[in-house]
Amino acid sequence: MGSAPPARRFPSWARVLLVGWTAFAGCATLTFHMPGDHCALAPGGCDGVMPDLRGRPDYPRYASSPWATDGMQGLAHDDTHWYLISTHRIWKVPLDVPLARASQAPSVVPFEGRYTHLGDADFSRGTLFVPLEGDRLGGPPAIGALRPDLTPLGIQVLHGVEHASWCAVHPVTGRLYTSNFHTNRVHVFRVEITSDRFALVHERDLALRYSNDDKVDGLRGSVPQIQGGAISESGKLYLATNHTKTGIAVFDAESGAWIGHVPISFRPRWSLLTHEEVEGLDLFDLDAR
Repeated sequence: MGSAPPARRFPSWARVLLVGWTAFAGCATLTFHMPGDHCALAPGGCDGVMPDLRGRPDYPRYASSPWATDGMQGLAHDDTHWYLISTHRIWKVPLDVPLARASQAPSVVPFEGRYTHLGDADFSRGTLFVPLEGDRLGGPPAIGALRPDLTPLGIQVLHGVEHASWCAVHPVTGRLYTSNFHTNRVHVFRVEITSDRFALVHERDLALRYSNDDKVDGLRGSVPQIQGGAISESGKLYLATNHTKTGIAVFDAESGAWIGHVPISFRPRWSLLTHEEVEGLDLFDLDAR
């Protein structure tokens, strides 16, 4: 009886290539199950809900926008201004100034540059709330509060949280929502704020689920790569994700129940040096104005 043939070994470069391909394939896998391709926000589908803006003549291109070359992360607004959040700076632009021409907008590096990465912010009741990551002092992620003139009001660290890429304030209840980068639950805080004090008090974790009747199992997997968030007055929680098959996932802000999703057309990778990402999210009630 003959001996078994020797096991075939791949050369080292092939093993590296295989591992790299496996890692890339893993990153491209949807990490949670969406219950269908419907969009509850638009009866009959999502067509036209999120148009492709690249063809507009006033599309704010990176090459001519200093606020964009630092890496746009989020945006918010009050009654008179946009707050544009880049990786390190916050820019304040009047609402009546086209963003494509907002090259002279004033900006600040908040909290003396203590944090290396800002996230998607929200403006509520006279305060700009900004997620803060990469603490140079080695601390956890945090939420920073600033006055409308971009002077700091305070920092609230988020103990036990790995990421803080977004935050949003419920316009009715005043509660602040945030979460990890990949998650199946959202942290909800009561905001305590005075002229010289800012604090967050954890109230609950909102479990994301497929329906109001689904009280136990919740989502299968986690909503991936959350880069932005916003909450409407009607109680819809919008989560912008950088996953090509997700777009904007929409949940009920009180129960956590799935409402639908809005696909986003973007080019995740043009070349080895250029790509697009889905980042911040803001809601502007045009009907009310």
